[in-house]
Amino acid sequence: MASVIRAWNAVIAQSKQLVSLAEQGQWEEVEALLSERTRQIDQLTGGDVAPGQADAVRGFIAQIQQADKALETLAQARRKEALDGLRNAGNAGKMKAAYSRTKRGF
Repeated sequence: MASVIRAWNAVIAQSKQLVSLAEQGQWEEVEALLSERTRQIDQLTGGDVAPGQADAVRGFIAQIQQADKALETLAQARRKEALDGLRNAGNAGKMKAAYSRTKRGF
C-alpha cells in the first residue's frame, strides 16, 4: 500500500512540475514529462484499487485534475500568444508591402 501511495505522490509531483515548466515556457520539457506521467498513470489505474485506498486515490486524482486544469489554461494562453504573434507578423508584412508600393508611387 505504501508503494502505491508513493507512486501516486510521484505522479502529483510530476503534475506540479508540468505546471512549473509550462509557466517557464519550457513546452518541449512539458511534452516529454507529460508522456512519462501518462505512462505512470496508466500503470496505476490499470488494476483494481484496494478498498482502503479508494478515498486516497480519489484525492490524488483530484490533485492531478487541478494541475491539469492549470496546465490547460497555460497552454491556451501560449496558443493565443503564438496566434497573435503570427497575426502581427502577417500584418507587419502587409504594412511593409503597402509602404513599398506607396513609396514606388512617389
